[in-house]
Amino acid sequence: MTAQAIKQFQQNNQVSPTSLVDPVTWEKLIKPSKENDNGYQVKALQIKLNEVLSLNIPTDGSYTTQTRDAVKTFQVRNMHLPVVTGDADPDTWCLLLGGKLDLPPIHTTDSKKDSLHPSQTLDPGYQLTSPNGQFALIMQNDGELLEKAANGQILWISCTSRADTIFWNQDDGNVALRAPVNNPIWSTKTDKMYGAILTIQDDGHIVISFPNQPNRSPLCVSCQSGWHYILQPESGWM
Repeated sequence: MTAQAIKQFQQNNQVSPTSLVDPVTWEKLIKPSKENDNGYQVKALQIKLNEVLSLNIPTDGSYTTQTRDAVKTFQVRNMHLPVVTGDADPDTWCLLLGGKLDLPPIHTTDSKKDSLHPSQTLDPGYQLTSPNGQFALIMQNDGELLEKAANGQILWISCTSRADTIFWNQDDGNVALRAPVNNPIWSTKTDKMYGAILTIQDDGHIVISFPNQPNRSPLCVSCQSGWHYILQPESGWM
């Protein structure tokens, strides 16, 4: 009966009738919604939010402020949207249903790559390199993020040995180490600074600039206490 219903839905929505819930079918099934919307798609959203966040918001199919705030909570915890809108867009639904978003890795094989822009990730085995080639910020395969000088001296290490961890410049301005299953284990604590860019400079300092906030001075993250020491994630400038 389920396969027949899927096939009928596909036929009604100009999708190849395979009876399989493929990505194209999912896109048709999921209807984005936002505050003041009403309908079955909002009710389904509310049920899923209650399940995932252990909430008890009304499942009445009305996209109230309470529903919007619950969506925002989910978005903030997952840090996957350019802006935390509170709207249930396809990306939000993807994660709610247990899916995974494809992050755009920058793959810094070019030694001139010195910055991490919003939405970009530094994958295991890649690095940012200062323009003069004297300093590198390296995301190791074992989950350690470290800064190293050209002479091999390690200036700083995150002490986060979790394999397959990525370094992600989230669009809210926070730059974080995230272990598998989207688990945050370390960050710069610079959230709510949207559009921030992290750069490694010729002097070895790690700086975050804010092009969307021209009146805001760049933040020298590595100038803060503890950066040039071997430290635990909860100490120093964290």
